[in-house]
Amino acid sequence: SLVQCATSENVWLPEGWIQSVRGQYTSRFALQELEGQFLEEDAQGLFDRQWFRVVESAPETPSEASVRHWDLASTSGPDSDWSASALLSRRSGRYTLTLERYRLSWLKPDRAGKCLKETIVQTALADGQDVQVSIEAVSGFEHSFEEISLDPRLQGWRFRKVKPCKTKVARAMRLAAKAEAGLVCLVRNRASEPFLTEAEDFPKKGAKNDMVDAASGAYNALRGGSGLQVGSTRPAPGHEWTPQTRQERLQW
Repeated sequence: SLVQCATSENVWLPEGWIQSVRGQYTSRFALQELEGQFLEEDAQGLFDRQWFRVVESAPETPSEASVRHWDLASTSGPDSDWSASALLSRRSGRYTLTLERYRLSWLKPDRAGKCLKETIVQTALADGQDVQVSIEAVSGFEHSFEEISLDPRLQGWRFRKVKPCKTKVARAMRLAAKAEAGLVCLVRNRASEPFLTEAEDFPKKGAKNDMVDAASGAYNALRGGSGLQVGSTRPAPGHEWTPQTRQERLQW
């Protein structure tokens, strides 16, 4: 026989546990995981575009913390995945999200003279040292992280190398919960509408999810790495010793 019950029926749970977990789930997912309801698989995507409040620009007030996370594609053809970056800033429990996407080779310039490596460097320079640089180093991008983090123009920047260790849906869940609660603003630009379409389709099989991956990666990097295995990091300037040799810098 099949037994259906709610998490609240577990008398051994510590006080406040359910409320804490509920804040990390969307309302629909909470019905399944906490209320014990049986929901149709893939009946609805994880995100609703109406959850994101689209704004014309990020607030001018300084943020409490900011990170730009890069989700890199291994190819740059017209039908390939996009490389994407997500800049996420937190102010008083609210988040501002700015997305960009690129189809660029790592080193070979396109017709406009742009390549992905130089785009990452120039973006970091434009963001400034207050914005941590997080790079998903999978599928051969370990070397790419080293190239960026060791670029002499970016001495003093903070870097984080991460690898996903949960499913895409699990990594995106906490961001979706914050968006449903009305706590995520999306800055309008050329990538914002494609992102909203992508978010609505997520996690539909075969649909593009590069910007969703970048956005969830930024949130998890900012909030402590849930769903991400953190590798090499470079701390804030002046907080740690300065490596002198190339081997020390690679370890750092």
